[in-house]
Amino acid sequence: MRWQVTFASDGLSALALLRRVRADLIPTDVRLPGFDGVTLTRRLRASPETAAIPIVMMTGDSRRETLVDSIEADAAAFTRQT
Repeated sequence: MRWQVTFASDGLSALALLRRVRADLIPTDVRLPGFDGVTLTRRLRASPETAAIPIVMMTGDSRRETLVDSIEADAAAFTRQT
């Protein structure tokens, strides 16, 4: 199985990239320049083209509200990195 990995440096760039490239999985940080990963997830869920793509939130932020916000935005998974 071959994987192609593509990177975006911020939420706005990720949205633009995902208009051109079909992703099977979107790993994202909660804290992104411009707008955060929760906002990115909400925007992706609002679009029929990206609504079903699994999104994995990654963060070093251990606050409960960060987890709750990610779940409410419909992230498929949440992982805290140390």
